[in-house]
Amino acid sequence: PKLEKQTAPVYLPIKDKDFDKPYRGISPEVYKKVGAYSTFVETFYQKRIIIPIYNYKNELRSFEAISTSSKIQPKVLRPQNVATTELIGFEHLLGESDTLFITEGTFSALSFWELGYQSIFNFGVVTIKDKIKTLHLKGVKNVILAGDADSAGKQFNKECYHLLKHNFNVTFFQFPYGSLEKYDTNDLLKNGREILQECIDKSLSKGLIK
Repeated sequence: PKLEKQTAPVYLPIKDKDFDKPYRGISPEVYKKVGAYSTFVETFYQKRIIIPIYNYKNELRSFEAISTSSKIQPKVLRPQNVATTELIGFEHLLGESDTLFITEGTFSALSFWELGYQSIFNFGVVTIKDKIKTLHLKGVKNVILAGDADSAGKQFNKECYHLLKHNFNVTFFQFPYGSLEKYDTNDLLKNGREILQECIDKSLSKGLIK
């Protein structure tokens, strides 16, 4: 008989307290929604935000350990030997809507949740080819591609579009005209909630998504 693929258990770092303050434009309520918490200074991870990553079945599969200080490097740590080939961040939260924003990174995705919109992040610009089934299972019909406003982000959007266009209503996130290179949606949120909201409205109307 065919053996079922085994997944190594993931153990979260020891919790100090809930992450209950605004950071990078994201409110304590949104951090609570994704289960974010802080680690102790004295631990291996030092003082980081821990964001647990669950699959669509609500099973713990990974975590992001994010530094909030330039003195604590690297910026993001993840458990070793965890493949993200079939995993997307925040997929377990989907189902409130049939419309979804896809981003590269954690804070870009959190920025959409902050304004009440579903979003997932893809752990960078790796392919989403093996993640499409999850979108179907979660009832997604409309996708807005929100890769960063740099060359890698644009290439990511392009690849995603060709993978998704036959099964979803797909459009592109509308960054402000003349925006600087290397912008992401979290940068927009930090500059003002109304700026990000205006871009969301333009993106939804361009894709004829109601």
